[in-house]
Amino acid sequence: MRPHGVLPEFLSRFLRSKLVVRQTKHLMTGNTLPRLQTRDIEKLLIPVPSEEHQLAICQEARSREAKAMQLQQQANAELERAKAEIEAILLGVVV
Repeated sequence: MRPHGVLPEFLSRFLRSKLVVRQTKHLMTGNTLPRLQTRDIEKLLIPVPSEEHQLAICQEARSREAKAMQLQQQANAELERAKAEIEAILLGVVV
């Protein structure tokens, strides 16, 4: 498969999307390591927006992923603080 006019990052994100995974799940073969046949992949209809739009989509996706990672780190830090406070309460330490 040789994508024409498709940015590799856009193609990668599209192929990993829930839409494609749902559409191809029934085509996967193999129990230990499920895989798709090349002929099945070649039949996929892939929307190809302009390169500018693909870039914008990828940039927005990266931005949202970075924000999600930041929020995850904040949540983990808050969880650790809460655990420490609960442990202090259980041990009778003034918080």
